[in-house]
Amino acid sequence: MIVVSDTSVISGLLQARYLKLLQKLYGNIIIPKCVFAELHDLGHIYREELTVEWIKVQDVTDTALLHELTEVLDQGE
Repeated sequence: MIVVSDTSVISGLLQARYLKLLQKLYGNIIIPKCVFAELHDLGHIYREELTVEWIKVQDVTDTALLHELTEVLDQGE
């Protein structure tokens, strides 16, 4: 199963100190670079927690769809 996450889910779990719950449920997750950037901006406390091997940061490959979606959604959605 491929799991792609937005900023809200990871941000909430980071702040509640339950990020490992995602790993227990799904093994690995994928986040776009813009989501990583938003999470990185939460503060230095969370930066280390985001650099684990089970969180993969990837570029969005469908740029046409990305452009369409950014008209109605925030970058981290």
